[in-house]
Amino acid sequence: MGATAALHRTFFTVLVVMSAGLAAIVFTVHSIGMFALFEGAVAAGAVAFFIGHGTDSLRGGCLGLEW
Repeated sequence: MGATAALHRTFFTVLVVMSAGLAAIVFTVHSIGMFALFEGAVAAGAVAFFIGHGTDSLRGGCLGLEW
């Protein structure tokens, strides 16, 4: 009984450590992915802003001034 309990305790400890390691890896990958997604959204927003601002400039700029 003592050896079986020790074996179960060891197995459970290994399982918990592996699960924690896997959770840390998943969290890290998810965080990097979300950061990349956020950076991509910011970059896409910046591109859209400059395209819109550039086309608006062809019509007199953001202040509506005529050439």
